[in-house]
Amino acid sequence: MKTLKKIFFLLFQSIFKIKRKFLKPTLPENPKKILLIRNDHLGDFILSLSTIASIKKTFPDAKITLYINKSCKDLLCFFNLADDIIFFDAKHPIKSRIAAWFKILKTKYNLSIELCCGNTWKNAVLCFLALIPCRLGFEIKNYSFLFTHTIPVETLHCYEEDITFKIAKFLSKDAKKENFKPTFDLEENKKYQKILKSKGINESDFIIGMHISVATNNPKKAWDPNNFAELTNKIKQKFPLVKIVLIGTKDDYSLFEKFKENLAVDVVSFIGETSLKDTIYLMNFFKLFICNNSGPLQIATMLSLNCVVVNGPSSAVRWIPPNSKNHIVIKKELDCNKIDCQPKVCPKDYFCIKGISVEEVYEAVANYLS
Repeated sequence: MKTLKKIFFLLFQSIFKIKRKFLKPTLPENPKKILLIRNDHLGDFILSLSTIASIKKTFPDAKITLYINKSCKDLLCFFNLADDIIFFDAKHPIKSRIAAWFKILKTKYNLSIELCCGNTWKNAVLCFLALIPCRLGFEIKNYSFLFTHTIPVETLHCYEEDITFKIAKFLSKDAKKENFKPTFDLEENKKYQKILKSKGINESDFIIGMHISVATNNPKKAWDPNNFAELTNKIKQKFPLVKIVLIGTKDDYSLFEKFKENLAVDVVSFIGETSLKDTIYLMNFFKLFICNNSGPLQIATMLSLNCVVVNGPSSAVRWIPPNSKNHIVIKKELDCNKIDCQPKVCPKDYFCIKGISVEEVYEAVANYLS
């Protein structure tokens, strides 16, 4: 049965490749309606902002729609990126995709652009079934024949923002990256100052932010919460005047409970208490941010915060800006951690993350504070 499926898939793929070769549509010079897709994770969407802005600049008269993850919704409070938004709800994926398909089919887009360079076959199928005549994406998977135009990727061993920006360069040779930093409302900022003050933190205090979790789909990337607790104890004992603030979602409660077991000092926790918008406003007050390689790291990068990053089974090359003076990355140099991995069983028992000691991370933090 598997062999028959494979043969059917190869025939289907071959037919479309032949059809695309002889009946390949021309990319519209001035498309009226463009669908931009980046509906995976928060950090990935942040690293696509410069590409989205460039596409908007290339096609100023086009109506641009973003198809993004619902968790990224609050980012749109800070940026004017699109004329319309379609949200993907990861908690109800089937229902969400069907609703998106109906809306996309009804809108009749001239061009769809898949910004993710990864396993996004569901988006490729959705745009194909929505009858979008020109579909642009990366040529890295065996489903890329569903795109009408593809961009080859030589390697994934480079910064994600640079990979995504290949799309912008493909559409316009004059495309240039822009550095995105949120514009903060003055009155809103005062509101968050008051919130911090209610927790015993003044404007003049040196605030260290900390995020102890990672995306729920790959918990193995997280450093042990007991290590974070021990690190916090050491920082506060050596630098008692600093204030340590934890951020996170309701999904991080279990890790926070483990964290508190070994905690011997006072910290301020906003875990489960804030929206993404709140988190961004609060992070703007941080002087230093300590985290795993995860979504909040990309927020910190966007805010130009100084970061100490504990990097395990994640590609530091792909997710941390090259030659950045703001980032200190603590990692183990292993052959297997050059790319992101999600093994169910690790032959090295996740030494890339488990082997990072509290002393290594503390030394990086202490050097910065000193």
